Amino acid sequence: MADEIDRLRPLMDKLWAETDGAATEARGRPGAVRRHDDGERMLRYEKANSAEVHRCLNLLFKKQAKDAKLREQACDLKAERRELAREVVDLLRRRKARRAAVAVQRQRQRLRCR
Repeated sequence: MADEIDRLRPLMDKLWAETDGAATEARGRPGAVRRHDDGERMLRYEKANSAEVHRCLNLLFKKQAKDAKLREQACDLKAERRELAREVVDLLRRRKARRAAVAVQRQRQRLRCR
């Protein structure tokens, strides 16, 4: 393992000098953020994009909640319609039965009168 690290050490130093070293020196100190026009523009773009994404997600969640509520109301309306239809059918059956009973009574009265 140590032999492998010794073999790769020159390559690691070269890559660090070409990529990481230049960026670290340009920042002045490790971990510091270099502020320039491009960086500030990218930061503003990222913040605006993030805010837009959150706004769109919020709208999506509100729409989903509204759709779920509408589906629930639609189910409630279907149940109410079924119940109302049952009541109407029951009412019509009772009305038909009453009419039949009235017709039988009239027929009996006619037969008595003769």
